[in-house]
Amino acid sequence: MWDGNTFTNQYVYGLYLYYQDTPIFKNNTITMNNTYTNYGLMTYYMMGPLEFTGNKVPDGRRAPYGVLIYSYGCTNSLSSHR
Repeated sequence: MWDGNTFTNQYVYGLYLYYQDTPIFKNNTITMNNTYTNYGLMTYYMMGPLEFTGNKVPDGRRAPYGVLIYSYGCTNSLSSHR
């Protein structure tokens, strides 16, 4: 669980989740280094429901891909609120 954190001046990924089960990511703030193509949050091969609520992710100028979810193997619902 990631709750109430600040990820500052991230290089390429604010947070990169790989093979996580039922991740909870809420009330976090991500700021990016503007040098490269950035991803606020990138996930690969998630299982179970993702809770993604109350987060502040970079806009399209700082991270063209604010949130990228790739190959989600969830059998339950996906909860994604901003």
